Amino acid sequence: MPRATHLSDSERAQIDAFKTAGWSNRRIAARLGRSFNCINTFVNNPDHYETNKKSGAPKKLTDRDTRSIIRLASNSMKSCNDIKNELKLDVSKSTVWRTLDSNQNIVRAKLMSAPMLTDAHKANRLQFARNNMATDWDKIIFSDEKKFNLDGPDGFNSYWHDLKKDPLHFSKRNFGGGRLMVWGAFSSAGTVDLAFLSFRMNSTDYQDAMTAKLIPYLRRFHRRQLTYQQDNASIHASRSTLDWFKSKKIKVMDWPACSPDLNPMENVWAELVRVVYGQGKQYQTVSELQTAIVDAWKNLKKPYLQKLVFSLLSKRAKKVAKLNRLSPVTICLCCGSDNQIRLTRSTEPSRILIIDSQKDNGFSKYPYVHFFTNDRYTFDYLTLKDNGNYIEEYKEMAQHVCEVFRSPIHQIEIAKESVLEWLIRFQPIIRYVEIRENVIDSVETLDRILKSLKVTEHFQLVSLTFSEKFQYTEPIPFQTVTIFYSSWFTLPSILNGNNSIIRLFNSKLTPKDINTILREWQMGSKLRNLEFFEIATPIFQNRESHFNEVLKDLNWTESVGNDGRPLTVKIDDEMRTYRVREVDRVRNLVRSDGMIGSVSLRKAIDKIENIRLIFQVWRRQT
Repeated sequence: MPRATHLSDSERAQIDAFKTAGWSNRRIAARLGRSFNCINTFVNNPDHYETNKKSGAPKKLTDRDTRSIIRLASNSMKSCNDIKNELKLDVSKSTVWRTLDSNQNIVRAKLMSAPMLTDAHKANRLQFARNNMATDWDKIIFSDEKKFNLDGPDGFNSYWHDLKKDPLHFSKRNFGGGRLMVWGAFSSAGTVDLAFLSFRMNSTDYQDAMTAKLIPYLRRFHRRQLTYQQDNASIHASRSTLDWFKSKKIKVMDWPACSPDLNPMENVWAELVRVVYGQGKQYQTVSELQTAIVDAWKNLKKPYLQKLVFSLLSKRAKKVAKLNRLSPVTICLCCGSDNQIRLTRSTEPSRILIIDSQKDNGFSKYPYVHFFTNDRYTFDYLTLKDNGNYIEEYKEMAQHVCEVFRSPIHQIEIAKESVLEWLIRFQPIIRYVEIRENVIDSVETLDRILKSLKVTEHFQLVSLTFSEKFQYTEPIPFQTVTIFYSSWFTLPSILNGNNSIIRLFNSKLTPKDINTILREWQMGSKLRNLEFFEIATPIFQNRESHFNEVLKDLNWTESVGNDGRPLTVKIDDEMRTYRVREVDRVRNLVRSDGMIGSVSLRKAIDKIENIRLIFQVWRRQT
């Protein structure tokens, strides 16, 4: 029987604690899983425990020898004999093996198979990635060959062994009992019919297989201009084969050598192997194996194939997201003529990552990056393509981006009613919403939207198509409101609201209406939270008369240029600064609580003969 180990320091401390608590030696032995004699020996003489001279021969390996053995064996293919001889140890190879086996950080493992990549291979793979950042992977046909044996692949036959039962056995015939060489290909549109090839195939045989299988597939999708991918096997890259592809006007993708890991066909083969050889299945004839392979191939579903292609983006997006996790990402959606998803980080506010849409090509899930810089921002574009319905793709991509970056949508610009309906379902609470023209066409629709959405910062609406009869009298329940073509927005909506910033353009409010707004603010009965009010209205009379009517019967003082004090308002994460010019005349209204409202007029910058009034609330510095 092997000798038991000595009590550890922790066990000795527990024994002392248990004895102090009045436990018996047998109870302590049962609790610690030790023998009664071991506990009894320690309790009777704890000061002299483990002080007796140890029996047996002394260890031949010193602590330094042990460390040297571990260091030499670490990630090494050296045998125990090699280690013993290199360190000149006077021990057997079994002693070296026991030393390694007792170390928890050293285990014997099989080498993993991997392509032998030279520096040239690595450089070519990197260049391939750079060259194909703009590639639309939906238009690539991925291909590869694989050998199938009757007895199944090597190393595939594992099982859960019940030690109470007899072990299962796996019989293997010479050369796998028989074999098949299979060529397969697929794109996001579906699979190409399989070709069963000879093991001694030459370039001509390969071209015949392409004529029989690839050409019919290309004819089915002639307008998609698909590109064919193949590895650099000799029969694939021969001059004869390349000339054949050229004569058939088939575009072949340049593929880096030793790069099977880049090809999603490897995933497809793995799925086929799982189905064909499931539960250790073996086959008696080649025709039986061929039938099983064809059946499994036909059962591959298009969503599975599309998911493999889509994973090219998912892996890249998750890698980008990992880099951004320490710095939260702000997500902005733009759905309209631009179709963009914009990402910004707080650590780099001047750099914007844009998932873009090309107007001619539509929307795609597969990105490439190009750069554009102006005076304020650097834009990194990820251009996308549409598959027929850009709105659906847009919403799918938006949800994917939110999931990858673990962030909600912060800002959205909406040009389609369907996107608005989706937003209400997907994320009804949002910081910034801009609704473009032609989205809202009735009071009922506007009212439902305002009650369904909760906008925490800014709501902007472009209402070009509203009719003259469209009048809205309810308040807009958001902190900051900007409305273009706001002829429908009435005085009661403003007076009964609780907005802090209101910006109205092309408004039909009269000078008398504006006078009422300023009066209510100065009296303090309403609009107590109003901080900034900007309104552009048609000129009903000359500038001086307009200003006088706006300020009629109000208590105000006049200043020129307001001492150059800037009027600043924050809208949509940007500081919009309005500076009153020195030549501008400013009227200051004073409220009983000491707040000051500065009013200034200027001509609006547009083609319509409008005048713009700016009113900002501030507190005089004391």
